[in-house]
Amino acid sequence: GTEEIPWNQFLSHAGLELQEKKDKPAPYLGFTTRTADNQFTIATVVASGPAEQGGLSVNDVLLAWNGEKIDAALFDSRLKEMKIGDTLNFSVFRGDRLLNVPVKIGQDEKITYSMDTRKDATAAQQNIFTSWAKEEKF
Repeated sequence: GTEEIPWNQFLSHAGLELQEKKDKPAPYLGFTTRTADNQFTIATVVASGPAEQGGLSVNDVLLAWNGEKIDAALFDSRLKEMKIGDTLNFSVFRGDRLLNVPVKIGQDEKITYSMDTRKDATAAQQNIFTSWAKEEKF
């Protein structure tokens, strides 16, 4: 099926729990870049991401956003200064055509996971953990 796996239900048998940490949402455009032949271009576009929804394509040559030149050296740091929901107007070359492409800035919320021992783990749970993990102690 497509239901979430109840990780903590399974892990609790060994005195463990899964911790989820969400980072602060960050501005996100939904594409990666590369520099080749002195051109700053789009390398990949995420399906249904902001770039694809706005009309950017793989191999578009990035020239400017909101009328200011953009390059690889400053791209990430300048994107971090942008606000989620704002629109960036990209100037790009697609082949021989100069295009202006508006892209609404989305958000990227990174999630990290860690597995920790439960403070209230019983002796039986600790024994399951040590036999499973081949550890000397919990």
